[in-house]
Amino acid sequence: MKKNKYKSCKKVLVTAFEPFKDYSENITEKVLKILPESKNLVKRLLPVRFEKKIFIDVIKNTSPDIVIALGQYPRGKKIRIERKAVNLKRDNKEDVPQKITNNGVDILFTSLKLKDDSMSRITYDSGMYVCNFSMYTSLEFLNSSNIKYCFLHIPKDNDVALTRDWLLDKIHEIKEGLV
Repeated sequence: MKKNKYKSCKKVLVTAFEPFKDYSENITEKVLKILPESKNLVKRLLPVRFEKKIFIDVIKNTSPDIVIALGQYPRGKKIRIERKAVNLKRDNKEDVPQKITNNGVDILFTSLKLKDDSMSRITYDSGMYVCNFSMYTSLEFLNSSNIKYCFLHIPKDNDVALTRDWLLDKIHEIKEGLV
């Protein structure tokens, strides 16, 4: 019998972002705050900045088996399970996009393929702001590791408790090897 590679998962890192730009709060911070404390669940709140060190250091310092990164999505009704990060960033829609890594590949795909359901959908466009930057930077760093990574965009008006429960269900699915 083949051993399931997720069942032995020791630690899940969940990251969220502080409020940014014109938003006085960030739903991902709210969700992170009400996730239950656990020795196998590490929660980290991150600033919204184009600094690779922030995203790499949180992974280095926590040594997780799984990374679930959360970002706020200003529109939509469903949680977006992002599958692709692009090697481009911009602070505003009017800015000309710049490369995140000059010699980096154009596209990186997530290594943890969560399934969609009634509360979520799979997407391949994480934008070019800090969410995409964090995805690309993290995936580039994790490229040669066994650490699995996914990114979830949470609609800013989602119910916080329902989102937390959905996320806990996804973590359970990962740990049980159903993903």
